[in-house]
Amino acid sequence: MKIEKYQIIKPFLKKEKKLTELSNEHNIPYSTLKRWIKSYKELGKKGLKRKERKDKDSFRKVDEKISSFILQEYQNDPNISITDLYKKYLKIFKNKNTNKISYNTIYRVATNLDPFSQTCIQKNIKSIKKPHEIYRISSEKISIKKLKEGKKFGTIAIMYDVYDDSILNYKICTKNLEEEDYLNFIRETFIKNKRDDYVIIPKNIFIDDFRIKNKYKFLEILNELGIKINGGLEKNIEITKFVRFLEKDIKNIFKNEKLTIEFLNNNLR
Repeated sequence: MKIEKYQIIKPFLKKEKKLTELSNEHNIPYSTLKRWIKSYKELGKKGLKRKERKDKDSFRKVDEKISSFILQEYQNDPNISITDLYKKYLKIFKNKNTNKISYNTIYRVATNLDPFSQTCIQKNIKSIKKPHEIYRISSEKISIKKLKEGKKFGTIAIMYDVYDDSILNYKICTKNLEEEDYLNFIRETFIKNKRDDYVIIPKNIFIDDFRIKNKYKFLEILNELGIKINGGLEKNIEITKFVRFLEKDIKNIFKNEKLTIEFLNNNLR
């Protein structure tokens, strides 16, 4: 992995290409490339080696214990906040022989639990006062009857700013989005919406259909970019309506053409 990272940043180190060019070429966030270069200048190729978390294997046990604690507290008080949850946790576990976990861990586990997540997330969404605080990814089935791929239905994922529902990116495919699809979609969205050399990164990303086997890759994104990633949201009715209108437009505008997923992804903007 460290050799691959070095080969990517090598043209910049040799002053052959700008960092923005490498970001576009390799579809890697500008901020990530800057971090690699900083690590390389400080430690050489050793600085590019992927660091394994010492607590990686303990995640599941922590999650199970904290999940039980959070659900119990939620049943006692459905309006409890994350801050109050954390204070209660410290009080209950302060005299027990166990490593204390952080506020961020409480937040991460709580906001991925139903029904707590719905209460917490809806409060966050309503409190948005400015753009680029929360991005959201909603997925919908979309009917496209003349696909060359031989399918009549696809899935469209739409990423938008919760502040004003402005659409940042979209992706149509013939299957449900999986882990790698979401990672690539998020990265692509950041690059598409960057301003000059500045990549805009939100504080939170909410994913409606967050049924992913290995969520720890998303936690790595959180750690590297400072983003909180949460799931389990109810459907956004406005996005559902938008997709139904989109189906009609595709049918009317391209009624005489045999469509492909690639064509739609390139031409719907």
